[in-house]
Amino acid sequence: NPLDFFPKLESLGVNPFSFAAAFAAILSFVNLIIVYNRFEETLTQDKIVENFKTANVFKLFKPLPIPDVNKTNFAYFLFISAFSGMEFTLTFLAVERLSYTPLDNAYMFVFIGIVIAIVQGGVVRRKAQEIGEKKMALAGLVTLIPALFIVAISYSSVLLYGGLFLLALGSALTIPTMTSLVSLNTPEDLQGQSLGIFRSLGSLGRVIGPIIASLIYWRYGSSSPYLICSMFLILPILILKQVNSK
Repeated sequence: NPLDFFPKLESLGVNPFSFAAAFAAILSFVNLIIVYNRFEETLTQDKIVENFKTANVFKLFKPLPIPDVNKTNFAYFLFISAFSGMEFTLTFLAVERLSYTPLDNAYMFVFIGIVIAIVQGGVVRRKAQEIGEKKMALAGLVTLIPALFIVAISYSSVLLYGGLFLLALGSALTIPTMTSLVSLNTPEDLQGQSLGIFRSLGSLGRVIGPIIASLIYWRYGSSSPYLICSMFLILPILILKQVNSK
């Protein structure tokens, strides 16, 4: 908390989260510089078919001329809505049931991040092509169902961390492989549009999911959003099963 060291900065709007926000801003700026200087444009001007820009979020659901991409995009939107709802309400549950401090919550998310990094770097990167992106994505979605159920019934740190491990494992298997499915099923001249819609639907899900999950949490109790999300994940699983894998 920067106010512990510089209390007078409160008048300037500095708050307990300012250091974390500043660090994230610096990382984002470094990313911007790297992308600007190191990344080459892969789509040449003669291959640009349409300049797709819109502020209307509903147009994100407009079907592309690629059925498998549309299905993957919609499945991703449903998945990320449920997953982000869990992420947002997780600290509520940890404080309410286990009296976690802010530092305890930080450790919880560090644990999730470490598991995701290990799985994505050590398993997904090396095995996705061998196993198949679709199979790996489905395995991740299926893993999330018992993970959410375990979190819903957790009244001890041991059980909670067991659920969090499965949550991190499931998301690490799902997110990169669904991205790959969109790319693999999209012609070269539509790559940017398809992946742009994919990521935009993910951002929209991260807005809608936390709002709905929070309303459910405070209206129906701490277990309810996780139980509902675990059942809700059946929908993206059924949709993704219809996608052809390359």
